[in-house]
Amino acid sequence: MDRQIVYPGAIPLETDILNTNKNMMVALSKLAAAIFGTGTIVNGFAVTPTAPASLQINVAPGEIYAMANIDATAYSSLAADTTHSILKQGIALDSQLLTLTAPTTSGYSVNYLIQAAYQDQDANAVALPYYNSTNPTQPWSGSGNNGQAQYTTRKGLAVVSAKAGIAATTGSQATPAPDSGNVGLYVVTVAYGQTQITAGNISQYAAAPFINLPTMAQIQAQTGTAFAAAGTAPAYTLTPSPAIQAYASPQRFNVTFPTAGTTG
Repeated sequence: MDRQIVYPGAIPLETDILNTNKNMMVALSKLAAAIFGTGTIVNGFAVTPTAPASLQINVAPGEIYAMANIDATAYSSLAADTTHSILKQGIALDSQLLTLTAPTTSGYSVNYLIQAAYQDQDANAVALPYYNSTNPTQPWSGSGNNGQAQYTTRKGLAVVSAKAGIAATTGSQATPAPDSGNVGLYVVTVAYGQTQITAGNISQYAAAPFINLPTMAQIQAQTGTAFAAAGTAPAYTLTPSPAIQAYASPQRFNVTFPTAGTTG
């Protein structure tokens, strides 16, 4: 990880702070990419009905990790860097309410895709005090005393939105694909005449890239690798939960049977 070097008595530069911020972001992104890879992944963002139920849904706080330019535009005095891409973290600290609408044609339903994207956004504009060489006791307001506000924060955001599909006869409606730069999270189905969204209307998008790392308690309990079989000999059944996406050697699973088997 790169670190800035400063010296006693040297005049401090704004680039000292800017490069420190940039170096920390790059270092953390490389660590995240070493653990998660470089594909877009998300954490959190649970979608639930409101209480009382309505045609709105709650989207919980969450994070998205996605590849993006180090800086698509100038970062104060530092030039834009579109040559290098890193795995950036976008954060949504607060829950969000999204409003959906029912189709206006009887017998029709519509699928809404709840999607998320990473976005850099400059924020917190302030008219900053500047040094006035003519009268050091009276600082200027804004650069050159122009009084103009300047952004003081470059945020890494997780932007969540609802994308409506095309309403169609109930059962034939299709879920829309995520917009460019977005990943799908959940699907919410709303039917004609519906006034409340319930948990039964909400399902996880099939290709949702949620982080699925086990906790220590799950590791100790062998969650995902230890399963109990059902049925009776010799026709036992096994339904792993969570579902096993793909088998690959040398994966091993522990299975407990309800009754002892027979030999012969």
